[in-house]
Amino acid sequence: MKPFRTSTFFGDGLSARPPVEGTVPRGYLRADTALFTGKKPKTSNGQAGPSPTPGGPQPTASAPGGATQAAVTYPDDVEIFPIPISDETLKRGRERYDIFCSVCHGLTGYGDGMIVRRGFRRASSFP
Repeated sequence: MKPFRTSTFFGDGLSARPPVEGTVPRGYLRADTALFTGKKPKTSNGQAGPSPTPGGPQPTASAPGGATQAAVTYPDDVEIFPIPISDETLKRGRERYDIFCSVCHGLTGYGDGMIVRRGFRRASSFP
């Protein structure tokens, strides 16, 4: 059956059920800007606001005037990682990287993954 085409199976004549009220389609719930983009959320005046996630280690490299080098170079980027980092989080990240990224970027991140060895274009290097 094609979704939402006519059918005699249901009383309303549709071949599929309409989504439950309040359903958010997969991939469309992006409420935490810092988590999904790595950028600070915009304030009402269009400028990047403070990072919403308090706590955690601060970057140590400082630029003149006491600002961190990263904050000066990339002012819209979050300065504090938006989720707590634990051994479990690192293991899951490594697992996801090995599955989805390593084929192009390689296990070490130098862009020398298996597809590059098979003749495809070299992927970007992370380190």
